[in-house]
Amino acid sequence: MITYYVYPVMIVGSFSKVGFLLFFAYLGHSALRQIGKMEIQDAENRVYQQLAYVDMMTGLSNRTAFERELALYREQPWEETTILLISDMNRLKFINDTYGHVQGDGALIQIAKLLQENFKQRCKCYRIGGDEFAVISRGIAESKFSDMCRAFQQSVRNSPQEEDWDLSVSCGYHVLDDSGIDEGYKKADANMYAEKLAYRESRKGLS
Repeated sequence: MITYYVYPVMIVGSFSKVGFLLFFAYLGHSALRQIGKMEIQDAENRVYQQLAYVDMMTGLSNRTAFERELALYREQPWEETTILLISDMNRLKFINDTYGHVQGDGALIQIAKLLQENFKQRCKCYRIGGDEFAVISRGIAESKFSDMCRAFQQSVRNSPQEEDWDLSVSCGYHVLDDSGIDEGYKKADANMYAEKLAYRESRKGLS
């Protein structure tokens, strides 16, 4: 106490320095915590944003991502050859009703995997509906794309199944032209449906 009253300036100065150090340390700690929270929030936002465009069952891009890609093409059509493929799994209802939805989901996951394996170069793959898939390719010649499509369907037919059913898909594609991507989608879908009708005709009288 005697020292404090005799040398008040020295004592107060020392306490002030310590106080400022503690104050700035507190501010630094608070700032680091805030930066950390912001980084975590940004990371979470990026994850949520990515999940918004992913089909959770198959891991493919989802319908929202597909529609976004169509919108980009409407704004500025790509100069390179662009092909739109629509593919539909055959007899999903039969598999679900006969063997259960777990088996049906497994079949869809298997098809998604084979889709990615066969269209992994310069293509984007999507699940756009319950049993419907799509592929958008850029810069691939139609002849090569046609071969990729046949290879995909063959790989689906050859894939081993635990139960007694034939796994298959119907496909239709269209090379986009001046009529636009919406018209191209209709034509690809119509081509797919024509193949599906042919498949159904071939199975008449079978289980």
